Amino acid sequence: MHQLESAREGWRVDFSWENGVGVYAGSDIPRFTTIIKSKAIARSKVRDEYMHSVQVSWNEYIQMDSPACLINHCCSNANVGIRDNEFGAYDFVALRDIVEGEELIWDHGTCEFDLSSSISGSFVERHEDIRARYGRYYAEYLHSWTPSASA
Repeated sequence: MHQLESAREGWRVDFSWENGVGVYAGSDIPRFTTIIKSKAIARSKVRDEYMHSVQVSWNEYIQMDSPACLINHCCSNANVGIRDNEFGAYDFVALRDIVEGEELIWDHGTCEFDLSSSISGSFVERHEDIRARYGRYYAEYLHSWTPSASA
């Protein structure tokens, strides 16, 4: 088993047969702890064709460094949220207490305007769900979105 660890940071990259490569809690992580500070390693005005990029503004996409780029996605069971950081990317923050060995999961809808509106439900419902579910832990540029802004 290949494993990349950052014991000091409280996470490890590991492989599971269920989810493949992912990032796991290396120790218990209290709610609202910043777990990973990612950095932008590439920028573009368009999403890459392999979906390795994430949106950071209305018209800009980045690729994040490791281990952030290895955190898996789930719309309904995310345990980490994001916030913009000084490196042009996102910090990953525990939304609840996370126990050692638990996989870190985030919702791409917290930063992807186009994806978040098409994954489930209507455009407006999905954005309202993101705001209710993640509080302030979603991309800053989406904080200014209103239903009338997309009309």
